[in-house]
Amino acid sequence: KTKHNRILSALYQSRHKEERKIAEFNAGVAVYDLAEWKRQKLTKEVETWIRASFDGNSSLSDHPTQTPLTLAVASNYYPIDVSWNCPIHGGRSGTAMHADPICLKRPKIRHFTGTRKPWYPLGRLRFLWLPHVRGHRECLRELANLTGGGAS
Repeated sequence: KTKHNRILSALYQSRHKEERKIAEFNAGVAVYDLAEWKRQKLTKEVETWIRASFDGNSSLSDHPTQTPLTLAVASNYYPIDVSWNCPIHGGRSGTAMHADPICLKRPKIRHFTGTRKPWYPLGRLRFLWLPHVRGHRECLRELANLTGGGAS
């Protein structure tokens, strides 16, 4: 699908000697069957890929936890509805770009990508985020300070 997915597929094949098309998923928004996880020994597999990322494999170092998990699961998953992980990319004008229409109207989780998160004082797409957090100002100040965004 993408150049990165082709790279991941080649990495998987180099270790397992079998071809498998690898498709990325957001590990932060997933449901895991722990019995199946144990049966497939996925913890050991993830650890192996993490060690490989420390051995200088630059294809693994961009996302040091996501990429090893993607390779360990190796596309053996069922996708969940897009509304559970709505990536919202901020455009220069502050409007939403590259967002599935359901992500703007009825998302269950909005995933604000990029460095200008809406909870930062100069963040983008605040109009999508602020209506849900009004009344939680102190918590937002603490979040901004913890994540390097400064006071809001």
